[in-house]
Amino acid sequence: MTENSEHNEAPSIGAAETSAGGPLTHDEIATGYVLFGFFTVLAFLALLGGIVAYARVAPDFLEGLDETIGENVALRARTLAEAGYTEEAIAKYREALDVPFEDPRQKAWAQRRFGELLRNQYALDEAAEMFQASLETYPDDLVAHGGLTLTLRRAERFEEAVEAARDWVGAAEARNAVDNEAHAWSNLGLCLLELDREDEALEAFETGHHLVPGSVNSFHAARILDERGQTDEALERYEAYLETGEGWRLAAAQDRAAALSDDANGADG
Repeated sequence: MTENSEHNEAPSIGAAETSAGGPLTHDEIATGYVLFGFFTVLAFLALLGGIVAYARVAPDFLEGLDETIGENVALRARTLAEAGYTEEAIAKYREALDVPFEDPRQKAWAQRRFGELLRNQYALDEAAEMFQASLETYPDDLVAHGGLTLTLRRAERFEEAVEAARDWVGAAEARNAVDNEAHAWSNLGLCLLELDREDEALEAFETGHHLVPGSVNSFHAARILDERGQTDEALERYEAYLETGEGWRLAAAQDRAAALSDDANGADG
């Protein structure tokens, strides 16, 4: 071993020495570990305290922004919302939408975020108004299309939700957003089911299934086909869903696929 390699080699704990030149005792090593853990916890608590403090005071950092400009007020509203000050954020969003925006799309995004905040607070009718207003300015925003459809569904305004979902399908198709379009088809189908328009709902689910096999459309189409006794088609869609499914739908699909397979094997036998 060269002299340089000896200097570069780190000593093991057992070979460690104190500043007095003697080897560390077992108690000293144990104390070192305790102190290390103690200071690590202190550092974590300091970081956590900093996060909490930021959540409390972060909005104050924006006080110097010109609140005659909508973008600035909307930024403050968003910061309030992210810090957990929901009521203050709602009030600030209302202020933002009463002043001019330099970029119309920024206003559309503020309306969309405000709609999401209102929906989380179950102010569904006003949330729907915000999503609609956002889409009037920026009709290509797929997030706003989805937000409007989901809000109308939650509000049980199913006729309107059907129209919103159809608009969503069209917007997603125009942008070649295949997964998003499949999501729109599933929402359209669910709204149609609520209106007892099962044939149209199956058509929507089938369209989504063929667009993205294994999506939730596959599961919903399978259930309708299963209830109608179209077992071969139902089994095919259940099996497609098994590739990507999750939660209670996956468990239901597994049970029905197994049952239909057993029936088919029994019939062959």
